[in-house]
Amino acid sequence: MADNRTTEASASLVILLAALAAMNALSVEIILPAVVPISVDLSVGEKTAAMLIGAYFLAYAFGQMIWGLLSDAFGRKPMLLLGMTGFLLASIGAALAPDFNTLLAFRLAQGVLGASPIIANAIVRDLSSGTKAARTMSVLAATTGVAPLLAPVLGSGLLVLFSWRAIFAFLAVLSAVLIVTAAMRLPETLAQKQAARLHPKFIMRRTAELLGNRQFRSGALVMSITFAGFASVLTLGSIVAKNAFHIAPEAFGSVYAIAAVFVVTGVLLARALLKTRSLETVGAISMGVLGMAVVFQFGLALTTPSFPAFWGGVAVYMLAFGLVYPTFTSYALEAAHSSSGFGASLIGAMNMLFGFLSSLLVTWLYDGSHRAISITMVLLGGLAIAIFLVLHPRRS
Repeated sequence: MADNRTTEASASLVILLAALAAMNALSVEIILPAVVPISVDLSVGEKTAAMLIGAYFLAYAFGQMIWGLLSDAFGRKPMLLLGMTGFLLASIGAALAPDFNTLLAFRLAQGVLGASPIIANAIVRDLSSGTKAARTMSVLAATTGVAPLLAPVLGSGLLVLFSWRAIFAFLAVLSAVLIVTAAMRLPETLAQKQAARLHPKFIMRRTAELLGNRQFRSGALVMSITFAGFASVLTLGSIVAKNAFHIAPEAFGSVYAIAAVFVVTGVLLARALLKTRSLETVGAISMGVLGMAVVFQFGLALTTPSFPAFWGGVAVYMLAFGLVYPTFTSYALEAAHSSSGFGASLIGAMNMLFGFLSSLLVTWLYDGSHRAISITMVLLGGLAIAIFLVLHPRRS
């Protein structure tokens, strides 16, 4: 009976961690159908409204560094609860925002405070390592992949039934549920609190050590740059769908969910492969799929495709991202050792920083057609593959 209780507790913990990990994807992607309506309601341009995505990436990058350090210093559980409570308050503020500048300010606050669930990755690393950690991480990634299936559809539904403000109200309610559940069910997994890690000298030294480690650097860069290509769709997907292919904002959620299925497929495939193959082997497979996506998007950039053809190319890139996420995140965190909280935060910050830069690039390239997204995916996907080939260490 003791063994059964242990198994059940472990399963419930993984479910809770997966739900927390999904909050980031949900927070970004639930508002995708609302970008155009927000621009109309608050009297700003569509490119300006798209800043709600890019600004979130930038704030999230900053927030992840804070919460990882705080979790190493003061414990995983209290810092997670503190961040989620702040996210709850920021969501309420966004729902009540009277103008775009106020909404953007609360969106930035959401990004900083909503970064706290990155601590879930550190908890996984506290409890396991290597392929076992990668398999658990793939469960978190699968849930993060399911969020894009549900979030835009849910956002579209709330948009039709109420307004874009209901989307932020929903995030407030969901975060409240997670706060209560985590307070009751989440154990403290940090073996030793290390307040000294908040010192700037430690931060600079540990950052230099991690980025100086070839395994960490290559894994984190491949993961972050692949995500950046994905971020181009998050930034401009609904706008391109409306202007280039005449897909209504209210319908974009369902359309996005079709492609997002491929993220889930990728992470589940990674989990299955990791049962019998090494991180290096699965990493090489994921780079092969990413290469296919880059070639596909290159062809699309040279043509004027139908929407199904364009969205099919996006789906292939999403499949590659699903494979890359658990594999290269776990590979990089193996090099973090006792600083897994800081390592997870650094990887997350890199993801969001590259995502923000991708948002700037795709917005700058946007000409009313699909080409901005295709070109961005070609450039960033190709760069991720080049880094893998040049920097990724091979184990004997």
